[in-house]
Amino acid sequence: TGTALLLVMTYRPGYRPPWLVYSAATQLALTPLTPRESLAVVQAVPQAAQLPAHLQQAIVTTAAGNPFFLEELAWAVGDGGTPVVGQPVPDTIQAVLAMRIDRLLPVDKHVLQTAAVIGKEVPVPLLQAVMALSEAALHTSLGRLQVRECLYETRLIPTRAYTFKHALLQEVAYQ
Repeated sequence: TGTALLLVMTYRPGYRPPWLVYSAATQLALTPLTPRESLAVVQAVPQAAQLPAHLQQAIVTTAAGNPFFLEELAWAVGDGGTPVVGQPVPDTIQAVLAMRIDRLLPVDKHVLQTAAVIGKEVPVPLLQAVMALSEAALHTSLGRLQVRECLYETRLIPTRAYTFKHALLQEVAYQ
C-alpha cells in the first residue's frame, strides 16, 4: 500500500547474502569506527566504563574500530579485569568469547554449551529434556544468561525459545 521500508542487515566478510542479487539491494562497506567513536562504545558498557583509561585504550587499540569486537572486549575485560598480566586484552574475538564463557557460573556455562549443541534456536522444553536441572534452576540460569547478553528470548508461544546473541558465540560455546 505504498509503505516505504528500509531494512538494514549485516553479515560477515566472505559470506554472500542471497538478497544482494536484487536490484533494490545496496551493499555498503562500513569503515571502522574512529578511536573516539570506539571509546564511546567501550564506555557504553557499564562494567568497562569503570576501567582505568589505559585498559579502555587497550580495548580500542585491539578492536581496531570493529564495533562487535569492541563491545565483546569491553564486556570481557570489564567483567574480570586484566585476564593475563602483560596482555591486558585477548587478541581474537574467539578468545574474548571463550573468556566470557569460562567466567560464567558452572551451571550457566553448561546450559550455554548444551544450548549451543541444540542449535541457533533453543526450545526450552528440549533444553530441559537434555539437562539434569529442575525447571526453576533452568529458568534461573537462562535469566542470568540473558543478563550477561549471551542468550535472548525469541518466542513464548507455542513454547518458550531462546537464541544466541551472536552466531559466533554459539560457535565458540559449541567448541
